[in-house]
Amino acid sequence: GIFTETDYIKFSTTRAKGASTEVESAEFIVSPVSEYVTPTDKLLGIASTDTANLAIATMQQTGVRHLVVVDKLSSSNGISIIPTEGSNVRGVISMQDVMSLVQQDERLSLESLAKKFPGIENPVTLIQEEQKSQANALAKNPEIVKEDIIRVGTAVLSVASIGLFLSQSSWLHENSQLAMIAIFVIGYICIIFEEVFEFNKAAVALLMNTGMWVTYADFYQNESGIASEGVLEQLKEQLSDVAEICFFLLAASAIVEVVDAHQGFKVVTNLITTKSKKALFWVIGFLTFFLSAILNNLTVTIVMVSLLRKLVPNDD
Repeated sequence: GIFTETDYIKFSTTRAKGASTEVESAEFIVSPVSEYVTPTDKLLGIASTDTANLAIATMQQTGVRHLVVVDKLSSSNGISIIPTEGSNVRGVISMQDVMSLVQQDERLSLESLAKKFPGIENPVTLIQEEQKSQANALAKNPEIVKEDIIRVGTAVLSVASIGLFLSQSSWLHENSQLAMIAIFVIGYICIIFEEVFEFNKAAVALLMNTGMWVTYADFYQNESGIASEGVLEQLKEQLSDVAEICFFLLAASAIVEVVDAHQGFKVVTNLITTKSKKALFWVIGFLTFFLSAILNNLTVTIVMVSLLRKLVPNDD
């Protein structure tokens, strides 16, 4: 086992509670250390090839300050009971060892910054100058410039649109159809070029639909700027249709997850043994075709996607 500060605290606590005389206290001191160590079957360790940041993460997750370094572990997650056989112990790493390494890395970083910016002695000023240097380097990157332009343009367009809606502009009342067409076109362009603009197309679709509904309700053939009862009824109908689909998807997804949790897809996956992409394509196609005749199309889609995730590795 291993005898650490925590074990010593446990030993001192036990001695304080159990020793009522000096003789009993002396008996505790001469007792075998094996009675108070952290035993081998409770030791946590890391592999000798693991990095220092993994050691820090392991100590934080498990609440320990010492890890045994071994050649190999009995589990694959980097946190393991030390095996009694087939593994050589290389040493023990403590929180003090790890923190010394971190502090050494910080000192080396400050030394390199001092060489990069001579004449500056204040560490805070050195870090600020390095941040400025990194910001200037990023500003010269075409990808960063493109992202900044897109973000600024999106922010300006959003603020202008919100201001136009809140101001109850007469232009919106007179050109509400044109405004809705413009919102649709801009939103659709953002969805089509989502990889270029790096937008979330679901968020863009929600914003586009919200803008079109607000324009239609408050400004289309409406001088008051307040949605009429007829428009609200239309909105209720549309929301009920969308809610119906959403609740159906939630229920169908829950059923599929329950089936998956009880290994229900193994009946099918065990029968599909082909390694050919073409053969798998036809098998999945026929399954989808026949299942769509007896199940809802959305349900079939969810089932087949879950089935494909079991058959095809993540890398492919």
